[in-house]
Amino acid sequence: MNMIDFEYDGIKLSSLKMSISSFSDPDDEQELGNNLELVNVKGQFADSYFSAGYSYTEPYQLEFYTTKYNCDNYDDFVISDAELNTLIRWLNRKSYCKFKPIYNDGSFADVYYMAYFNMSLLKAGGDIVGLRLTLNCNAPFGYQETKVFNGTLGSSPLTIEDVSDEIGHLYCKTTITVKSAGNLTIQNSADKYNAVIIKNCKENEILTMSGDTKIITTSMDSHKKLPNDFNFNYIRLVNTFSSRTNAFTANLPCEIKMEYNPIRKVGLVI
Repeated sequence: MNMIDFEYDGIKLSSLKMSISSFSDPDDEQELGNNLELVNVKGQFADSYFSAGYSYTEPYQLEFYTTKYNCDNYDDFVISDAELNTLIRWLNRKSYCKFKPIYNDGSFADVYYMAYFNMSLLKAGGDIVGLRLTLNCNAPFGYQETKVFNGTLGSSPLTIEDVSDEIGHLYCKTTITVKSAGNLTIQNSADKYNAVIIKNCKENEILTMSGDTKIITTSMDSHKKLPNDFNFNYIRLVNTFSSRTNAFTANLPCEIKMEYNPIRKVGLVI
């Protein structure tokens, strides 16, 4: 499995007559990212430590090379000024854009990273023949393409398996259409201390929730006291090492749509 191409902000490297190159031993060690650091504490006169928290030491970063190829003319290996300008404008952005690796065996086709590039030139005989690219991601890991779940809550639970590689929880973008007026409570069997409560819901009211930005909106202007009626618990998917199952139930009938991007801790293989 080796990365032979990539797509950045919807454009493939190969479409610009460039290919990924490597100047290192193919059997050398390569970082996967996801480097954790535990916060260790110990009691007085104790010799052993226990974890009081954790942090990732740094976002994922990878350096690799790209050179020009031309199937019609194998002697055309020099990157022109115009081609260099196109590559710099494409890759050296001031914001994170979607980066998707493409492997020779089709592995991890649904994995992407949010990243920007730094670049330096490789020269031979006074000509530019390649680029050294440094991929800088916004997180220590990648993501899986958006998963969407639709269902009806009320008489039976909606069961979802969280496929994220990260143990813990991920907030969802959620749309709830309430089918009966009243005080709505949504409970997740895997997240029993995070019940979502929204009071004074109207029939056919549409509630939109974003756990990442901590924003909730309603389709009904008459629900003016929504901030007071909401307990500010947002819907999230939870997994532990032994279980990935989330069973959602509600006391009022409602239609629900949940979207999230599972974390993938697979790294990049050059």
